[in-house]
Amino acid sequence: MIDDQERKEQEAALQEMMNRLQREDPVWAREKKLMMIVGMLVVALVATVGIAMLLKAPKEEELARHRCETEQSVAMTWKQTQSLKAANPGMTSREMQSEIEAKRSEFKEAAKAACATK
Repeated sequence: MIDDQERKEQEAALQEMMNRLQREDPVWAREKKLMMIVGMLVVALVATVGIAMLLKAPKEEELARHRCETEQSVAMTWKQTQSLKAANPGMTSREMQSEIEAKRSEFKEAAKAACATK
């Protein structure tokens, strides 16, 4: 049987050999560098996806707001057109168009106000 002193010496020698291999082994060093590079790439990818998601969110909100404003403006224009037709049955389409064009900026402002609260 191996006595305790010999076993301790063998364990110490084995530990020393493992430490030396880890310090001097070029494959170990390459693997360590490769793992660092892979880790940095993963962090960069996650950061890129996060930033893209943050930048995309306001655009969707802006599109929804623009869509709302357009719908509101068209609805107001349609209502005004129908009102003009009912009030002035003899009005030509050109006269009606110029009346509507004169109020278009009012419609846009009203639409902005209506959609800002949503």
